[in-house]
Amino acid sequence: MEGICKDVILCKGEKAANEGQDSYVKVFEGAGYSCQVLSTLSFSFVNAQKLRDRLETPESYSGLIFTSQRSVEAIKHCLADNPLSPPWRELPAYCVGPATENLAKNALDLANCVGSRSGNAQELAKFIISRHTNRDQPLLYPCSGIARETVQQMLEEAQISVEKITAYETLPSETLEDDLLDIVKESQIVVFFSPSNVKNVIAIAEKNNLTGGMRPVAIGPVTAEAIEDRGLRIYATAAKPDPQALLKSVQDAEIGIID
Repeated sequence: MEGICKDVILCKGEKAANEGQDSYVKVFEGAGYSCQVLSTLSFSFVNAQKLRDRLETPESYSGLIFTSQRSVEAIKHCLADNPLSPPWRELPAYCVGPATENLAKNALDLANCVGSRSGNAQELAKFIISRHTNRDQPLLYPCSGIARETVQQMLEEAQISVEKITAYETLPSETLEDDLLDIVKESQIVVFFSPSNVKNVIAIAEKNNLTGGMRPVAIGPVTAEAIEDRGLRIYATAAKPDPQALLKSVQDAEIGIID
């Protein structure tokens, strides 16, 4: 029978892993866990001119969709330190979580960020459907090259037009295998923040026979599905992409062990 585990690895993107004291680390360490951040991904911005051209015509769109912090950064990158055109600031910017919303407000000066309580792409799409009234102009959706079709499909089925632009590519970190081998132990809670994390980390873990001691935790149902597709049993799934929700999901799993 599994015992209580207080050793946590957070599998996050390259930038997030190097930003100092991560908010997730603070929450877990405050609750008595030992917590490390594993840099799993690198990112490359693409289609900057195409995205810049779209941003120059805000009158052609009814708002923005951000399903990751990286999509906000892609717009910031393509603007090359120029301000976003003022009309965009009043259009709705639908953001999948509080971290993405905060970045959209601070980096792009967007005044009408909504939807951050939705927690995942599917719930964000439901939120947009429930309140977006402009069916005449599309929503601009910058995203990863490996983004799922969930948001676009659900919105278009609801007669809400979406213009999806691949704004960045997601790649495995060049040092991922060495970094993983350096920190992995016999039994650890391993938190995955995206299906890309799952694909890259678990492939290396399987190669090195390390999956047996993993207790996989997912940020959201899409990531949980990716873990299960790799044949691993989910330890916990966070209801929302924020530190407190993640901590609660892990603590609830521990209660299940005790019971």
